[in-house]
Amino acid sequence: MNAHPYRHYWLGLALIFLLLPAAAPAASLGGQAGPLSWKTTPIAQRVTAAETATALKKATAYLGVPADTKPLAQAFVQVADTTPYGSVARTIFYAWRFEIPGVPVSNRQTGKKETVTMNILIDGENRGLVAAFTQKNTTDWTPRAPGMQARDPLQQMASDGWSVESPRTTAVRATVSQILSSLWAATGVNPQHAGQIFMRPRYVVLALPAKREGGRLTPLRRPGTYWVVRVTGTKTLTIAPPPVVPTPSPARQSAAPYMSGLIALFNDSGQSVRGIYLP
Repeated sequence: MNAHPYRHYWLGLALIFLLLPAAAPAASLGGQAGPLSWKTTPIAQRVTAAETATALKKATAYLGVPADTKPLAQAFVQVADTTPYGSVARTIFYAWRFEIPGVPVSNRQTGKKETVTMNILIDGENRGLVAAFTQKNTTDWTPRAPGMQARDPLQQMASDGWSVESPRTTAVRATVSQILSSLWAATGVNPQHAGQIFMRPRYVVLALPAKREGGRLTPLRRPGTYWVVRVTGTKTLTIAPPPVVPTPSPARQSAAPYMSGLIALFNDSGQSVRGIYLP
């Protein structure tokens, strides 16, 4: 679609807009979540309404909400991914970004239920799920504990034997709703009150757990599609200090240190596999 100067067409355009059905508001001009950042692109002018409708249908299916769910906002954007893939340190691609309310989550351990609003990025080429994430929850945000040093999530995953790559397929069995519910049950992190949750399906090879066969370790879990979920800005673990003798006076006691994040790994059936606490 070629762009044309508007100059003398404002009145005509205004009349047309009044007759058109209301569309979802445009999403914010740019933003960042996890290793992804996005911004507007002039290529969005070439995207058809039918293409957007197809992408939205994919988005609702990935999230696990009714197909007729209306997005609060939508945009076709340029995305930059700073996740390293081999020798490639930064990847640029295009995607639809939808903000969709009413994603159901439940904790099977407690029976509690909530709904959350999720942002979702749908790949502009293969319509695959790039990532889903909540907006930063400034009301409930928990900062990093004093004295705790940040750790690189990628290094922590590698140290625990995770080899994480881009997905080999766009097909996933679990929905975002199911993974969030499993996260809540496994970790106690309520998605409604978490600082921020960022999740994406990945192709993962796990070195652990393993069994020894013929003098070598053989991983017990098969490589395949797993969901990598990162929680930030949330107290995920309180670190109990070692006992002190004699017990210090209350005036000299300081607050117990804590972890304010984690990385959780789930298989494509929504089962918790491994996890790493982060400061």
